[in-house]
Amino acid sequence: MSDKCAACNREDIVTANERATQLCASCANALGVIPMPPPRKQFAPCRCCNGASFIRAMPREVAPMLDGGPQVTSPMAVTFGAQESGWLGMQITSDTRRTFGLLEMYVCRRCGYVEWYCSDPQNIPVGPQFMTDLVEQADGGPYR
Repeated sequence: MSDKCAACNREDIVTANERATQLCASCANALGVIPMPPPRKQFAPCRCCNGASFIRAMPREVAPMLDGGPQVTSPMAVTFGAQESGWLGMQITSDTRRTFGLLEMYVCRRCGYVEWYCSDPQNIPVGPQFMTDLVEQADGGPYR
């Protein structure tokens, strides 16, 4: 006997992705849950209180559909790819499943300090269509 989905408690958990999220594919899609990638942070005590217990989270965002359709829930990322939708692909929308730079946070359980990290930063596309700029510091100093 297999485990049931933690959200709907109806569907069996069968695939590797379902086991990683403890959700059936339908619930994972509706809730914007994906398997957790490997951690980005090397363990170190909290820089504010020296605490040693953290909650690692992949924050999600929830956006209502403009046409009154169901809400869209997706992992937070630096930017998203585009997709064609609508009749004959005449409408372009953000593809919430094509993320660039998934965000990950660590919350200190003692003081609440939060550290943010980004996965795969070297592959984040740069350009106005992605609402990203490349900002680089020229060699030299002084740095403060």
